[in-house]
Amino acid sequence: MLYQPYPKNWPIYTPRDKLADWLEQYVGSQDLIVWTNSRFLPVPSYDFNAKRWTIVVDKNGTHVTLHPAHIILATGSLGRPLIPEVLDKHLFRGISLHANEYPGGRSFAGKHVVVIGAGNTSADICQDLSFHGAHVTMAQRSSTCVVSSNAILEFLLHLWPEGVSTETSDFKFAALPLLLLKKLAVEGGEQFWAREAEMHKGLEKAGLKLNKGIDGSGQYPLLLERLGGEKLIESQRIRELMTVQDIVCPCTRDA
Repeated sequence: MLYQPYPKNWPIYTPRDKLADWLEQYVGSQDLIVWTNSRFLPVPSYDFNAKRWTIVVDKNGTHVTLHPAHIILATGSLGRPLIPEVLDKHLFRGISLHANEYPGGRSFAGKHVVVIGAGNTSADICQDLSFHGAHVTMAQRSSTCVVSSNAILEFLLHLWPEGVSTETSDFKFAALPLLLLKKLAVEGGEQFWAREAEMHKGLEKAGLKLNKGIDGSGQYPLLLERLGGEKLIESQRIRELMTVQDIVCPCTRDA
């Protein structure tokens, strides 16, 4: 974080509450102005003489006019749940909910549950349901790019090693053009995927349909171009996922 890096003892895999607490104190210590429940109203205009924008922000129901020099669009990769319209949904007498509303597996003990999708969220929910005694069917709509967390960790530690500033390390990876990044990933793909072969063999035996990203370039370009269809599996969970007897993966591809 700018002006205030994480402590040396910060965990590699940060719990969500710990990160939220860190951001909250960061706002205070860096004297930042943060508005929640706020959104831009259309349409911002730019004054080329003054080199300033004019924008109106709906701040929790109050319209505020601002004249900033820059506007940074940093909305993240996630938004509101996308819930498709299903024909005759009212005929289904069971419980139907989005993963965003998942209350935990305890209330589904002994019940038959279908989980649509085969990404990170789906696998976590299936594992939790199975642990609590539900009979789970995972429906995989299209193939998934699966990479072990150990491989990703080793890759990231190579790019951002201890003792090297983040600003310096960024040029090794983050500043590379996407097409060049994909080309390098494809060229080194054979060696990378060979290390994942045992895990992939087990997952395919369990019925999971796999892919190696766009043109074999792996997870990261797939994440940037499609923002979906990939999965990161923690190594200690791989054997568990491959041996859970109640999980069935009927594999079909979407058009």
